[in-house]
Amino acid sequence: MAFEVLKSIERADSYSNLELSARLREARLDPRDAGFVCALVYGVLERRITLDYVLNQYLSKPVEKARYDVRALLRMGAYQILFMDRIPDSAAVNESVKLARSCGCSFAAGMVNAVLRKVSGGNADWLSAGWEVRFSCPQRLIDFWIQSYGEETAEAILNAAFGDGRTYIRVNTLRTNADSLRAMLRDRGLAAEQVPGMDHALCIAGGGALENLPEYRGGLFHVQSLPSQLCASLLDARPGMHVADVCAAPGGKSFTLSQMMENQGAVYSFDLHPHRVDLIQKGAERLGIKILSAQERDARNPFPPPQKFDRVLCDVPCSGLGDIASKPEIRYKDIFLSEELPLLQQKILDRSASAVAPGGRLVYSTCTLSPRENEEICKVFLADHPQFCLVPAAFEGALCTDGGMITFLPETFGCGFFAAAMERRA
Repeated sequence: MAFEVLKSIERADSYSNLELSARLREARLDPRDAGFVCALVYGVLERRITLDYVLNQYLSKPVEKARYDVRALLRMGAYQILFMDRIPDSAAVNESVKLARSCGCSFAAGMVNAVLRKVSGGNADWLSAGWEVRFSCPQRLIDFWIQSYGEETAEAILNAAFGDGRTYIRVNTLRTNADSLRAMLRDRGLAAEQVPGMDHALCIAGGGALENLPEYRGGLFHVQSLPSQLCASLLDARPGMHVADVCAAPGGKSFTLSQMMENQGAVYSFDLHPHRVDLIQKGAERLGIKILSAQERDARNPFPPPQKFDRVLCDVPCSGLGDIASKPEIRYKDIFLSEELPLLQQKILDRSASAVAPGGRLVYSTCTLSPRENEEICKVFLADHPQFCLVPAAFEGALCTDGGMITFLPETFGCGFFAAAMERRA
């Protein structure tokens, strides 16, 4: 399964989390097997530069020149040897050779056997290589982070850019509480722990297809990163309010806001794509949320007057650099250098501001680590909209800049994220 997923990702340039979720839903593996598939797929993707550096020492031509299926075989075998302590090297080599013979790559079985045996008997010289090899990250992104945050913080970001198998969920307070849900999950053999300082957040070790659990299908929780949960809290949404989530899919923040509002008031979850709107609505129904209305809307357009909201969440499309641990292929894309993306983000924020009622609150957020998509967007917005002022915020372990803008770092919060709350003067 891991081999097929890796092939599909490389051929279709799809996101690993979406491809894996679809395969695991269909296969219904037990949690341990599902966890192994996730670890192998994510590991190969996130360590690609390191793996290719090691493999190329034993190949006559660079691994990048090999057929995509042979590349996948070599990388999978090398990853197990170098990074999976519980897999004996001999098993990694033998299973890779067997897989080569059974998947239409018999012509490469001998080469796969020879190269992986050399990897097994080699030294770990990659540990003393430069940051690009050690952290399996393109130099252009490393340089960007050093320039943006300084060398020390950049190194911490890179150290935390590898998935650790933990998944964070938000307890559905409309139906249960953290203690009850934690006990249910533990009865199913899942190590679920309370997140310190967050009453409704649990951490589950091992990952896997949580959507197959009866507790998930019964609407007792939804999967949501810690910074995303904390971002929702910045809105300070209360029962009876009218709230808009302008780029809502897949809906996690809208769900959390609805629960914070105790199913009283109205939450409007907007998205550009009809199938994603449908996904949000089905998620709300699964969680027993009655106040959420999912609607199709282009966030680049102005809200029609006199539509106003007490709270507006503007979680814009971004380069996703904070999500590298869960979507490792992002590190190899150059979207963070795009000139068009900040223009889009600025436009969506400007349009969203028009819908904030006097005395209301607007939160701008991204799941990226890029000042040009974060602080710089908010600075321009505040300069152009004097009727808004920054609401100072602080969270233990997070970076606080420019008087209260928050950057959540993956080392502490599991992923990178930015959020800034701004209030419209009455």
